Amino acid sequence: MTIQSNEFNVAIVGASVAGLALVMALHRTGVPFTICEEAKDAGIGFGPNGMQALDMIEPGFRPLFEALCVGNKPADAQWVFFEGYLLEPAMTSLGMVTESPHGAIRITFASLPMPRPWTDIVAEKRAIRDEKLAKSYGADAPSDPRIPAAKDIQDLIKLLDGRQVTVEAVVLAHIANPLESTSATNCLTEVYFDEALQQARELEAFQQKLGRLMGPLHGVPVSLKDQFGLEGLDSTLGYVGRAFKAAVTDCVLVKVLKQLGAVIIAKINLPQSILLTFNSGEETDNPLWGLTTHPMNPEYTPGGSSGGEGSLLALNDSALGWGTDIGGSIRVPSHMNDLWGFKPSSGDTKWEVFLQRVAVSQDGQHQIPSVVSPMTRTLCIITLASKAVSEVECWRLDP
Repeated sequence: MTIQSNEFNVAIVGASVAGLALVMALHRTGVPFTICEEAKDAGIGFGPNGMQALDMIEPGFRPLFEALCVGNKPADAQWVFFEGYLLEPAMTSLGMVTESPHGAIRITFASLPMPRPWTDIVAEKRAIRDEKLAKSYGADAPSDPRIPAAKDIQDLIKLLDGRQVTVEAVVLAHIANPLESTSATNCLTEVYFDEALQQARELEAFQQKLGRLMGPLHGVPVSLKDQFGLEGLDSTLGYVGRAFKAAVTDCVLVKVLKQLGAVIIAKINLPQSILLTFNSGEETDNPLWGLTTHPMNPEYTPGGSSGGEGSLLALNDSALGWGTDIGGSIRVPSHMNDLWGFKPSSGDTKWEVFLQRVAVSQDGQHQIPSVVSPMTRTLCIITLASKAVSEVECWRLDP
């Protein structure tokens, strides 16, 4: 295959990965070019849905080929496989000999749309969040002053157990002014308010029917670092490329929290890849959601990597937060926001199970494992929450 443009001619043998990358690069730059020649067994062209590629490629190299398929594929852009046969071994476009007991090769056809600009994805994600935040959640309704005054969740649970307040009232007290929290610190990423209110009503029905609380965290509003799998929501880790890839099921920790009666209200910002950037001081910043600041002063950092949790808890807009820690990601923001944080020992089987379906950026890095742990405003909440989750039979939930 030969690519010709006004500036250069490039000959490519077959539709190699290198050739595919070059064509994509040319298409992005807008340089006019045409594909003058296509071999019978390989070629690249452009159609209404983007780039068309036909190539003899070994099955083992398909991930390399797929890695170039970025952006959101339309419904008709799917991988299709055709099985072919060679009478004798041949060289593929990757320079590898394709040979099997049956002489089979795989010919791959793909329709690859050109990727969306990353800034469009960012704008869409933020618009979805802001639309949810703009919805009124009882901001004008009278609030029981005992709810915000309850610094300790045990006080909340006593009010709930005595039917002095409802779970819905507790949740509304924590989500009534979400725009203020976001505009002040930019700590929220995924909003789960409607689902939280639905869960609150289910907890009320449970208590009404059985005359008891569901568990030791009954009705407690909980926020999660944006890496815990929550069905229907993304876990982006601050990566634009992970946007619009919602979890299909809850992670183990979320299942345990719901089993204990906790109400998930939102997911919270973190640095891209969950790594701190101490040199710049922007410990909680990423291209997708932007910079999270300290609730007391926007010129200060809330720490990281669980900095969004630190800001939200300091604003009293969540009763209990859950994050992860390797080198201080719970402890640093707890210190900076006058909170309590707890880092359990890595390898503890009671806690290790909570890493199931928790997105990380350190695949294959097992020397210094991450741990899941809570963040709160008082030490007794740390004790209560840690004891509650560690006593659940998590092995029944571990896939």
